[in-house]
Amino acid sequence: MSMKWLRDLRLVDMNFEVDSKVVEDNIYGKKDSVSDFGAIINDCKRLLSMELVNLHVRFIRRQVNETTHSLARVIPSLVSSHIFTSIPTFIQTIILNDMT
Repeated sequence: MSMKWLRDLRLVDMNFEVDSKVVEDNIYGKKDSVSDFGAIINDCKRLLSMELVNLHVRFIRRQVNETTHSLARVIPSLVSSHIFTSIPTFIQTIILNDMT
């Protein structure tokens, strides 16, 4: 779904970062799988070869992506019509910890 969204936005020269080496290996691998996972990978391969030729899937270690994962875990609790005029302290702490 994310790749289809990027296609619809007509973005070019993008790196699509994943924290799963298995996903990256399967995207660029030659083997096909008949599992549900394989069907998703095959759909991604098709999009990358035909419609997203300037998009590259890159593996990044979760440690590097920890800020994103931390924020993603708390976002569901913030789903509402709030408009923040300042950065909430828990987000500020996560970002500052990641910068050091």
